[in-house]
Amino acid sequence: MSTLQLATPQAPLLDLVNDLHLEHFTSGARRAEGPLVAGRRDGLWRTWHPSGQLAEEALYQDGRRHGPFRAWHADGALWSDGEYVHGRLHREWRCYWPSGVLAIAGSYEAGRAVGLWTYTDQRGELLRQVDHTAVH
Repeated sequence: MSTLQLATPQAPLLDLVNDLHLEHFTSGARRAEGPLVAGRRDGLWRTWHPSGQLAEEALYQDGRRHGPFRAWHADGALWSDGEYVHGRLHREWRCYWPSGVLAIAGSYEAGRAVGLWTYTDQRGELLRQVDHTAVH
């Protein structure tokens, strides 16, 4: 197994172990990790906040997000979850306040907002609803 480490003032540290791509912040903390196929992201990729807390998990296919996606606030609370299809937002998506209260809920089709979207405040009280059915 060979490891190549690169570092420049403009870029984070990189490790290439076979086809696994690893990025580090200049502090040395892990920044991103995932497989590369023909130089493109492919498979499960994870990114981290500078604190070391997991920031995102996403599946990639041929360099584009394709599959489930989850993201977390810097304190570890879930921030967003949904799905991508061929690099576009698709199906139901949810975003959360740091407290865990649902902030936004709605759906996408091929990257476009569709149907009824709801928006709530940090207490979960309804702020507004937007119907995207008539927009398209």
